[in-house]
Amino acid sequence: MMKKIFLATLIFCCASSLFAQSSEGEFYYKQGLQKAEDGDLEKALELFDKSIAIKGDEYVAWYNRGIVKSMMGRYEDALADLEQTIKLNSGYKKAYLNRGTAKMHLTDYGGAIADYTLATRLDSTYGEAFYDRGLVYELFDKMDMACNDFIKAKELKFAAADKRVNLCLDLSKRGEVHPILWLK
Repeated sequence: MMKKIFLATLIFCCASSLFAQSSEGEFYYKQGLQKAEDGDLEKALELFDKSIAIKGDEYVAWYNRGIVKSMMGRYEDALADLEQTIKLNSGYKKAYLNRGTAKMHLTDYGGAIADYTLATRLDSTYGEAFYDRGLVYELFDKMDMACNDFIKAKELKFAAADKRVNLCLDLSKRGEVHPILWLK
């Protein structure tokens, strides 16, 4: 499921090139997008590496390489690429969202919440960021905060929030502890 979300983000965000000029770097970048779309993540990563080596100031190449690394489960490496994306374009909300997701996978839950919050501050209509932040709150049984975020995400037409909002409305589910907390 997460791989489909990452891939959709990759393709949606970068269907058109944002490279300032036609170049060999842009060629590798476009090829990397195609390989990622085809599911050949190793080749996509290789092509994004080449693109960045040629033209290292294009935030979309860093972003997409970070997405591919996330899809491969290489969250620490993805985190570095997403941080570079933010250095190059501090207003790119998707970089904060995906950096938050990488942090969540690395169990930096506070960092994930902070990044999701930054994404919502950049765009108060970013339903996915509210939803993802709600998931982290849910992990720690902070259901009031989680439900507020799920409701906001639903209001913003983020479809995945519907199921979570229904659970929030079911008061009998409120006392259950999320399975990840059983590990303590």
